[in-house]
Amino acid sequence: MQGFNDVLLRTMALVISSNGKMTDPEVVAVCEVYQRMTGDPIDDAAVLEHLRQAIVAGADVRSFLQRHCAELDVGERARLIEGVISGACASGRIDRWQDWLLAEVAEPLGVSHDDVHAMVRAHL
Repeated sequence: MQGFNDVLLRTMALVISSNGKMTDPEVVAVCEVYQRMTGDPIDDAAVLEHLRQAIVAGADVRSFLQRHCAELDVGERARLIEGVISGACASGRIDRWQDWLLAEVAEPLGVSHDDVHAMVRAHL
């Protein structure tokens, strides 16, 4: 991994594809959130490549973050959860599975479930 940008992109891809698919609007949302958070443009192919790499590595989002949290400082961890929530809320709603998955993202980052819920409400 190469720091915050890679961890952000991989985490968003893992969360958005967690239902077994990634739709075109979800890929667009990942690209938009990534560019807003990092200032770097990204295309659909790069998002799909990060997803492919995650699948090949066999990592679930929690184990991925447990391995890579040490690469992130406290501010980057806060930005990461904000970016993931922003991407997950792009559809306009969060279902039970996504709620559980956001908790899986938040725990290794040291963010409480209550704080996640507050951030989700701010995005919807």
